[in-house]
Amino acid sequence: MRRIMTLVGVVAALWLGGCSYFGGGSKQPVAQDHFNVLQLQRDQWQRLADQGNAEAEYQLGMSYCCGDGPGHTESIARKWLCRAALQGHEQAQLQLGRMYGWEIKMQPFSIPQEADYAYLWYSLAAAQGSQLAAGYLTAMEEYMSPSEIARAKDWQSHPADVADCS
Repeated sequence: MRRIMTLVGVVAALWLGGCSYFGGGSKQPVAQDHFNVLQLQRDQWQRLADQGNAEAEYQLGMSYCCGDGPGHTESIARKWLCRAALQGHEQAQLQLGRMYGWEIKMQPFSIPQEADYAYLWYSLAAAQGSQLAAGYLTAMEEYMSPSEIARAKDWQSHPADVADCS
């Protein structure tokens, strides 16, 4: 019973903590000028991200994940968030944990390593002081197997080897 309640808690936290891409908030009509400004902003982030700027990579990833305007693409969002996360960007690590955690929420345990990846990114963000990520980790440990936790912890020492940022 405790495992079920913990899983319900994790799902609720992921649902409440996700970005608008994951179902939060409602879309309102936005003027074309607003989209033009967003595109100019995204172009600037793209230029900086192409140079390896972690903050620009994070902002670009978030614009594809959770921003207004066209082009919401999870694979592109993950690519840029992953690149920023590998440079130690705490918020990118937290967001990647949320994205992988969202997969758990939508189809529990259907993709075995989704929990491992969520745990990896949450653990890296928690190591930098993210209390939210630490809370997610605690909740996840209640339903992950010891072998899943061990694998995810092993990945912490070499995230670039297991992360696919392409």
